[in-house]
Amino acid sequence: MFLPGRVGDDDAGPTGGIPSYAYESFKPLGERTAKHIGGMSGWAYWLGWFPVAPINVILTTSYIVALTGLSAGHNVYPLGFLGAQWAAPLPIWVFVGSVILLVLVFIPAYLGIRLGASFATVLGVLAMLPLTALIFLGLFGGTFHASNVSGFHFLPNTHVSPTFIFAWLFPISWNVIAMEAVGRRRTTSPPT
Repeated sequence: MFLPGRVGDDDAGPTGGIPSYAYESFKPLGERTAKHIGGMSGWAYWLGWFPVAPINVILTTSYIVALTGLSAGHNVYPLGFLGAQWAAPLPIWVFVGSVILLVLVFIPAYLGIRLGASFATVLGVLAMLPLTALIFLGLFGGTFHASNVSGFHFLPNTHVSPTFIFAWLFPISWNVIAMEAVGRRRTTSPPT
């Protein structure tokens, strides 16, 4: 059920990950039990990571709008049907940009594990290029001043409180410590 490759990767075989490892670990309890535990562990892993993508794209589009000086538009409440206490206002163009970014990230993941992994590699390299340039250009260009890297500030009209800081502590720390490496070891032949 969870072991074959994704759409477009019929020759990929098992892709590893939590469902595969849970399945193999619980196989001594029986094939049916192992399949259910593998599926449940994959679902639970997805459930834990599900809020990370929307948080990241909302932050990305918020920074793009703020740094480029674009109009963010009026506020909308995407989860307004849950009631005022659960709804967070988002500027309309931040919301639209977030949906577009989510769809753009979803497309390679849907088309297969190989394309998704290639897409992640390209994005990783593209993210490292400006960071590397910032490090080396400042050191060798002769214009490096420590005062330029201190004094990070919040966006205008942002009320910073302990609640604000603790609300963002969880997703920020999750993104920082979520380095995972899953080795791929073929234990079975590819599905036919």
